[in-house]
Amino acid sequence: MAIEAQINTGYNPQGNIYQKYRPLDHDNLKIDVNADKDTIKKIATDRINILKDDNRNIYLLKFRAKKMQQIQQTEKAAGRKPPLGIVSSGRSAWIKKMYATGRSILGNNQRFAGIDDLTPIANGDKIPVYFPYRLTAEDADQRGFYIFVQQNEYQTYVTDLKDTGITVIGYELGTEYKPMLGFGASRYAAVNFFSNIGASMAWLIDDNVLYIARLHEFSFFEAKMNSTPGCWALGGTGQAIYQTEKSLRDIRKTSVYTPPTNFMGPDFLQQAVLWNIKQFVGNTINFSPYFICSGEDVSISYFLGKDKCKAFYECLIYKGCDSKAAANKQLQKLKNGIYNLIDGVDPIPVNGNSTLRKLLQSNKKSLKGDPIEIARMKASEQIQLKYMSNENSITTRTDLTSKLLQIVFIFKGKYDVQLMNA
Repeated sequence: MAIEAQINTGYNPQGNIYQKYRPLDHDNLKIDVNADKDTIKKIATDRINILKDDNRNIYLLKFRAKKMQQIQQTEKAAGRKPPLGIVSSGRSAWIKKMYATGRSILGNNQRFAGIDDLTPIANGDKIPVYFPYRLTAEDADQRGFYIFVQQNEYQTYVTDLKDTGITVIGYELGTEYKPMLGFGASRYAAVNFFSNIGASMAWLIDDNVLYIARLHEFSFFEAKMNSTPGCWALGGTGQAIYQTEKSLRDIRKTSVYTPPTNFMGPDFLQQAVLWNIKQFVGNTINFSPYFICSGEDVSISYFLGKDKCKAFYECLIYKGCDSKAAANKQLQKLKNGIYNLIDGVDPIPVNGNSTLRKLLQSNKKSLKGDPIEIARMKASEQIQLKYMSNENSITTRTDLTSKLLQIVFIFKGKYDVQLMNA
């Protein structure tokens, strides 16, 4: 059986969360877990091999930050709470602006009443949830705030985020001239950083998360993680749309805070998730740097399965951002190198005798300006995600090494990790 695919007529690379990462119609994407497994495995291995043959070394990591030794000592101190790791790119000016806006809303006050305090977003302002002043003093004082950016953006972020209480971590995965880049690489790097500084748990949060409903302090999730053996990840419910000023103003909460109770295994986790770093360290498992354009968080959720991932469905995650910053030219050049490299992998067969590229080219208008090589890369990742979802639906296996795409999540090479003072 060949993979059956149709163009997503609602695809919009500048649109909402599910619009911009799905060039193919999700409901009409047909993949048979048994009949198509060789094709799916080849899609994954072709990408791995072309990057490996180009000397993209995923076991070489460099991290740079001001006072790196102090960071290590601080995070190993007794009583520390899990750090917040924000993954970002191209939004330092917007984050700086929103931080100042939040400060002006505070006035003479030092901080808001907690992350469920609606004051910072009550007038439609998009103030990220990870600013230290959004947390209670109890929740913030023993917690690190780190934002991860590719090394080429490091100095820009350091300049823009000065005096925010957020430490910028510049990462380099691979070599300076042949790095691995993308969403998966950023989270892969963040997990490696936290494991190397001794954090047992850590949050990974998108840089445009504004509010998490029914969550007063991050420590509620952390206590639940500690009391739930075998839990690798704990999150809320990711939203498919970005919030507007009006929709932010319309958010309401109950007058009396009651902790969330609806705790279950989700289909996937994304956007704001607490990760059990100790589990990753002991099992050589991590986010996949081979998911470059999208699906880096959804894919690892599918891979780990519902027995290891848990969620409070009442904790809705709200996102929004008005940033349209110009791309870092050097970083964009490096990204283009990866895009062009992956564009050279063998054809991906769909619809009988056709290929994924032919399908996209014949429907170029539906791509709304997205280059074919980018849309093809997203589509190949979307195909792998659909396979993993289908695989989960027909099996309850918990042995991760028996899953078809374990090749993109399990890493057994010898790491060279350097923690450096910037």
